[in-house]
Amino acid sequence: MKSAVNFSLLLLLAMASCDSQRIEDVNQDRVETNYSATYDSEENEVETIAYFRFGTTRLRLNSQSQILVENKTMKEKDFLGLVDYQLTLEGFYDTLTFYYTDLDERLFVNKVGIPSEIQIGSLDGQYAISEEIEIPFTGNKLGPDERIIVYITTSNNDSFSHSHDDMESRVIKIPVNSMGPEFVGNVTISLKRYIDYDLQEYPHDGWMYGEYLSKQERVRLTN
Repeated sequence: MKSAVNFSLLLLLAMASCDSQRIEDVNQDRVETNYSATYDSEENEVETIAYFRFGTTRLRLNSQSQILVENKTMKEKDFLGLVDYQLTLEGFYDTLTFYYTDLDERLFVNKVGIPSEIQIGSLDGQYAISEEIEIPFTGNKLGPDERIIVYITTSNNDSFSHSHDDMESRVIKIPVNSMGPEFVGNVTISLKRYIDYDLQEYPHDGWMYGEYLSKQERVRLTN
């Protein structure tokens, strides 16, 4: 699953020229807050991320401002000038609570729910990319605001993804010839179930979402 982030990495690199700004230098009523919580069933842990923006510029908190999740302090990470705040928690959480205190001593509380379990169902050992591929999944049917993304990754980290939003189906169908010849061979399949949420409390704007990552399965693809 973690190999399926090539696009995100390129996006981060493209944005890296925008250095972060100190939060004390901006209007506190214009701060955008963003939160995510991702449960990885392969690792049995939740990765939480928060970041703050003023317009398109990332913001760096100071000692008077604070971001907590489940009452634990999140750790600042700086990747080429893009600052965010992260914390990994062991085990599964139905809901995680983020607490942000701004420089005006206002507290904003937001709860992010993680979707219910999803795992890959029984697979054949081999599929042809020249035919429609059906990937069954186990777990609850999709809710009205939920989506599933299937990731297929090669040993060379070539990655293919396909979105599924059929609330009645428990089978994800990948159309004929969706993947190129580089996917012929042994591949890893994983699923992500996710949902977007509206912020409950915020100074200006932002977003938040929860994700459940399935365990990985391996199959062979042929022409």
